[in-house]
Formats: sequence, structure tokens, C-alpha cells
Amino acid sequence: KVMLTEKYFSKKNVYYDSYSSSYSYLKVFSSSEDKSLDDRFFVAEYNIGYLGWAELHLVFETNKVNFSKMNVIKMWMYGKKTYKSIMFHLVDWFNERYTVRILDSWDGWKQLVIPLEKFKFRMDFQSGDYKMNLKMDFPLRSLIFSMNAYRSPDSIGKYRLMIKDIEFLRE
Repeated sequence: KVMLTEKYFSKKNVYYDSYSSSYSYLKVFSSSEDKSLDDRFFVAEYNIGYLGWAELHLVFETNKVNFSKMNVIKMWMYGKKTYKSIMFHLVDWFNERYTVRILDSWDGWKQLVIPLEKFKFRMDFQSGDYKMNLKMDFPLRSLIFSMNAYRSPDSIGKYRLMIKDIEFLRE
């Protein structure tokens, strides 16, 4: 983990990891593997099987950013008009997950501007170590990009997620 001192979250200032079920896999590409990418890009290839899931976790060094002053997350996402659902999860200080669903319904790059109030408490799943108080507690721990065939059957199959220029800010 490194300090969050740059305008954008990048591979230089967040730790990232991936997880998947036995029916799915996820490969994360870095700029060292794909020279067309700079460090502001997060590229992940999902292959979701029947009842499978996979998640890309971006973990923040939480003591370096005062998230409580921020009310919007902005990022650019490349769409291919696949109509697949991608779940974005914010994980708060007490490990509660708050979720918003994004539908890939456009072609090319699009800036997503998502007010934090649009993220709703995820009722169907929480990690085992969460403390439920039903409010987003700061600082935030992580941002997760998830595809899940159980929740969204449209997620089955391959999908290449391309995200860049992730920002949390106050608007």
C-alpha cells in the first residue's frame, strides 16, 4: 500500500486483489503486461460461469484520505453495449458493503458520476466480520467491481472491464 496523494487512484496508490468462485475466473492486467495502459487504468477480464462470481478489489490506505468530505465518485468506464451488469461496492470502515449496479449500455468511454448516496446497503450479502449499523462509515476501506451470475444471470460469460481516472470528490 502507498499513500493516496495523487488526483486519481492508480496502481501506485492502492492495493488491488481479485477473488472468484470455482465456476469463474478473473485476470487483472497491469501496465507492465500491456504497454498500452498507464497506471491510471484498471483492466480486468471476467469469465463468469453458471452461479459463479468474481471481484476486483481496490483497497485504499484509509488513514491518508478524509473520505467524509467527499460525496461523489467519478471514473471513466469503457462500454461495449453488452448489457451486462457490473456491481460497484463501497466497503465502509466497519466492513459493510454498499452497492450500485451499472449496466454496460453504451459504446466507448463514458464518465460515470455516482453520488455516494446512490450506494445502498447490500441486504443479501455482507462479509462475516462486518458491524451492521446501516450507515456508511468513513474512512472507506475499498471499492469492489463485481460480476455475479447468481444475482445477475446476464453476467454469465466473458467481460473485459476497463476503468480509469477514479476520483472521490465533493460536488
